[in-house]
Amino acid sequence: MGHTPAGGGSVRARHLVIATGLKDELPPVPGLAERFGRDVLHCPYCHGWEVRGLATGVLATTALSVHQALMVTQWSKDVRLFLHQVPEAELTDVDRRRLAAAGVEVVPGEVAEVLTEDDRLTGVRLTGDGSAEGAVHEREVLYVAPRAVPRNELFVRLGAELRETPFGSYPVIDERGLTSVPGLWAAGNASGFAEQVVNAAGRGYRAGAAINGEPRRPRRGRAGVDPALAVHHDCMLLTRLAEVSGEVAATAARSRKTALLAELFREAEADDVPIVIPYLAGRIPQGRLGVGWKVLSRPVPPAGAPSLTVREVDARLGELGKVSGPGSQAERVRLVGELMGAATEAEQRFLRGLLTGEVRQGALDAVAVEGLARATGADPADVRRAVMLAGSLQTVAQTLLAEGPGGLERFRLTVGRPVHPMLAHSASSVAEAVEKLGACAVEEKLDGIRVQVHRDGDSVRIHTRTLDDITDRLPEVTAAALGLAGERFILDGEVISFGADGRPRSFQETAGRVGSRTDVARAAGEVPVSPVFFDALSVDGRDLLDLPFAERHAELARLVPEPMRVRRTVVSGPEEAGAAERFLADTLARGHEGVVVKALDAAYSAGRRGASWLKVKPVHTLDLVVLAAEWGHGRRTGRLSNLHLGARTADGGFAMLGKTFKGMTDAMLAWQTERLRELAVEDGGWGVRVRPELVVEIAYDGLQRSSRYPAGVTLRFARVIRYREDKRPEEADTVEALLAAHPEVRP
Repeated sequence: MGHTPAGGGSVRARHLVIATGLKDELPPVPGLAERFGRDVLHCPYCHGWEVRGLATGVLATTALSVHQALMVTQWSKDVRLFLHQVPEAELTDVDRRRLAAAGVEVVPGEVAEVLTEDDRLTGVRLTGDGSAEGAVHEREVLYVAPRAVPRNELFVRLGAELRETPFGSYPVIDERGLTSVPGLWAAGNASGFAEQVVNAAGRGYRAGAAINGEPRRPRRGRAGVDPALAVHHDCMLLTRLAEVSGEVAATAARSRKTALLAELFREAEADDVPIVIPYLAGRIPQGRLGVGWKVLSRPVPPAGAPSLTVREVDARLGELGKVSGPGSQAERVRLVGELMGAATEAEQRFLRGLLTGEVRQGALDAVAVEGLARATGADPADVRRAVMLAGSLQTVAQTLLAEGPGGLERFRLTVGRPVHPMLAHSASSVAEAVEKLGACAVEEKLDGIRVQVHRDGDSVRIHTRTLDDITDRLPEVTAAALGLAGERFILDGEVISFGADGRPRSFQETAGRVGSRTDVARAAGEVPVSPVFFDALSVDGRDLLDLPFAERHAELARLVPEPMRVRRTVVSGPEEAGAAERFLADTLARGHEGVVVKALDAAYSAGRRGASWLKVKPVHTLDLVVLAAEWGHGRRTGRLSNLHLGARTADGGFAMLGKTFKGMTDAMLAWQTERLRELAVEDGGWGVRVRPELVVEIAYDGLQRSSRYPAGVTLRFARVIRYREDKRPEEADTVEALLAAHPEVRP
């Protein structure tokens, strides 16, 4: 590569780094340029604290000035947006609503000049009508977004591929700054509009480090880089996501979590959120990637400055998920090494937590809904309803950020598209539930698999509570739906398997049948399932979601014959609690797990918001012995958390029945960590094995077969109630007594 300077001579090199930056062009308003950098400012991020609380104006240069005005409201409550040469018609209805909600006054008309007095800005004057001067608006500070003009002449002359952005044309580069021309690199604002001083220096550092590393590894031109991995200035950086994730995990206050997420969503692009939301919740869109601690524990020198974007990480993990066959482990090691090498130390910690499932944020989706609403000015109730109807928080978030609150109108109840189901809270007794709800229905709680059945003419689709399509696995449910009188409906219910005696089979048998994907006909013959419906969401094309439950059930009864509806009794209030108690006793006698008490006046809403449905189940408890404990993750790092639980055996030993980390308070975690370390006989790094001396009272929902544990059974939904230091291990419950209490489960 050669270059001939203006002064003569020539310079030749294998590499050329271009860092020519960009130039700012201000609107030609008299007095504007003279105040630039003093009380005429360009960026609310760079300048804000020093002018907080002042009367502020924003001089519009593009439609993006609306966003700038909204950001400025974080520094001042007195903000006016001067449209200047931006036509008023370009403001959308969404723009107007958001500005009004933020208290921003919109001022049409062109700004004629910037006014000053005693070397300070005092306001702006609008253009007059020819017969008189225009109005004066007193302002103490004025924001204006200059037109950024990239100095890209050299890139053009050297044939580098450019990408068009709202801020000009910039070279297409890989994560190191290499352009499409081998040996030609970009750094600083020459590589992207958003590069600030620190990032710009980092770009130069990375380009230099990559160039110096070239002799030790094969050179790679743009043709060797997946376009999906290109760094885009308008994509969220991973470092920002990792920062917010840590802050959300560190606070217990829901209001603070909401504020943090709202701020993050304001910064995000619409195309970022399908990645950002799962990452915040500790989920990877690609699912399991086959990467464990053995691969992740290999030390990789971190990058000196952040450059990874969330979309780039997603693309890299997508490539990782495709790896299979001979040599796959070595390829995973290589890909993980490249990813970690592009990440800073903080980003590496976040990525390790993400890939190992340690990034855990409790009830994150519910908080994210509130954060999205706050970030976009939408009604939280409208956002929740849209998420229920779309079946996807990411889809709704993407629409909100791209279109604003008006975009929510597209999400409607549609036959064939599953919606998030309504769920129940728990109550300690039927009497308590009836006392809370008043007039209500008391229904059998079946220990089956929740299903949502959609029929549109001859087409039937069946979905689980997680919205998975399982139609092909349940031909008998499809046949039952086609046998109903209606042509178009959405029904909510469960599928359950009954034995020859008419009693329900174990949950494990029903779940195994529903999970079977091969030889469905044989599975249906061996373990047939029956649909039992308890709610109607749509009938004959009518949306029933907002109707009271009493009316929805009337529609269900009109459509579905009684044998296919859940058993129920209706009570008028607490004075009839005795009837509800008798119904619970009869339900348990029939082999079901409890009842669900439902308010007759309740609309259908996704999740457990409110308490219109209350489930009541008998609580089983056991006194078990702690055999071992695993170290916790996330907020529980440094605490022994996951308990290995054992019951006594006939030979005087202990048989493990399962694990639990549920039901523990912070105080309990601290106490048990200290106590279990005192009892430890082995420390394997993953946790400790202990002398079987500590007795703990455990609540559980039921028992199921399991080949993983020596007794052939394991506990369902085990959680800690309390420690029983008053009991000796020889007083713990036995495997024999446990099996006798659950004769329906045979190891």
